[in-house]
Amino acid sequence: MLLTVDGGWTSWTTWSGCDVTCGTGHVTRGRSCSNPVPKYGGGDCSGTHNEIQSCTLNKCPGIIM
Repeated sequence: MLLTVDGGWTSWTTWSGCDVTCGTGHVTRGRSCSNPVPKYGGGDCSGTHNEIQSCTLNKCPGIIM
């Protein structure tokens, strides 16, 4: 008889760089449900596989904020 294996999250990746060169943008990081992968009817990981946060860089030239 095979035992069920519930999925487990990997560690979060490092945050990405800000997706803009000036002004306000976003950074992201992710993880996957593969530590271990769910098997034999085991449950998926609960929670989110990615996170997004805002980032603010220097004001863009010519734009009044």
